[in-house]
Amino acid sequence: MDRIPAALTGIGAELAGEQLDELTSIHTELLHAAETAPDDLAELIMTLDEPFQAVADVVAAGGGDLSADTSHVREDITAVMSYCVDAGFTIDAE
Repeated sequence: MDRIPAALTGIGAELAGEQLDELTSIHTELLHAAETAPDDLAELIMTLDEPFQAVADVVAAGGGDLSADTSHVREDITAVMSYCVDAGFTIDAE
């Protein structure tokens, strides 16, 4: 969760190298988390993954224009973290 804001706010005119690797890595990790999560949490994770899925779609197409709505990401992160805290998980700030 802590990598998501920086990854999205760092998107420039072109995606390549480490930035693209980070976006696709987060996408893969979110997909894996959704596969193993309870259905209601998986739904929250998949909503959070939408901009990362958009990046993956452009990569799969071999390039092109990227259009991704990130206006909901802050709320999505909060929803996922709240769900986890309510389920009894703790967050280590280290």
